[in-house]
Amino acid sequence: MSLKTRNIFRDDRGQLLTLDILVSLIPLVMILGISANAMTGSVNQVQDYIFVYDMQRGVNSAIDIIVKSPGTPVNWNVSTSPVIAGLATYNLSTGLVVPNFLDGDKLGGMNISHLSILLGGENRGLSYWNLNITGVDNKSQGFFLNFTNGSRAAVKDLFVAERIALLKINNDMGSAMDIGHKLSNDTLDCNSGFPGNPIFTIDFYVGTGETSAFDFWIYGHTEDEAGSNTDFDVDTNSSLPSTLPNCNYYNPVSGTTLFPCDSPPDNPPGGGPPEVCDDPAPSGGEVKAKILLNSQLVEGQQNRVVIQAQGSPAVLTDYYILKVPSGMNDTSVRPELAETSVVKVRLEGGI
Repeated sequence: MSLKTRNIFRDDRGQLLTLDILVSLIPLVMILGISANAMTGSVNQVQDYIFVYDMQRGVNSAIDIIVKSPGTPVNWNVSTSPVIAGLATYNLSTGLVVPNFLDGDKLGGMNISHLSILLGGENRGLSYWNLNITGVDNKSQGFFLNFTNGSRAAVKDLFVAERIALLKINNDMGSAMDIGHKLSNDTLDCNSGFPGNPIFTIDFYVGTGETSAFDFWIYGHTEDEAGSNTDFDVDTNSSLPSTLPNCNYYNPVSGTTLFPCDSPPDNPPGGGPPEVCDDPAPSGGEVKAKILLNSQLVEGQQNRVVIQAQGSPAVLTDYYILKVPSGMNDTSVRPELAETSVVKVRLEGGI
């Protein structure tokens, strides 16, 4: 075989990859690697976005159920434990829902487990959830009601939704107005014309389980800083007549004084927390005092507050029985909050 022929064969064999081709492939490999990494990052970002969107949508849906739905069943606060604990007012006679008008009785029945059901709780990975309702208008300033599970400080991601709603914060269960001690020559007392220290009554019904879900307060208010030496007691005998035949038919026990605000404060008959005074040392003007009645009440029947005006000076005092969600700050216990107020509903969930 000649040299020429051997060279031709050698040239035909060639090389699969030359150094130039290898060098040119490096940028392509880098581009592919960067693209793959970018694709992975994009997928993770999309997954994070979907997760955040899903969690925020869950919180938004839950707060809409709270303020717009009466729940399931619609009267869950008086019938059974709720399947869904909506707080919107429901008119049983008309079958109409009043969205964004919260039912105070349902609010008293709300608890942490109900919120867990609405939000999905641990099934969605939530370690913290919170519902708080605060007053936002002039009448409801200072009102705050809170339901919390877990620690807000421990969460990494927080999802929040807020709504504006209406609420009658206090439920006025009854009142006795312009009660005052009368002089011996006056003829007004009890419910008819006997002279002496007048006795007045306020009757109200306490449902089964209500002393756990709600607080019942007697609230007294006078425009005179000296107050009135007024005794009161709670009677749980539902057979008492609607009117008192004479001033001696019922005598309040223990001489408990609602006014003035004493130091130390008086305790109601039968024990229980002492009176709470908005003006413990008034320098002039009105005096307001209130006492929590729960320990004196009997559930499932009529309860009666008996007020006996006695002593001097003979100032006029207004009394109210107010029913509020359990644990509410006593500063929010005011008769004006039995009117409709504007509140902010805020729901939080965290992981």
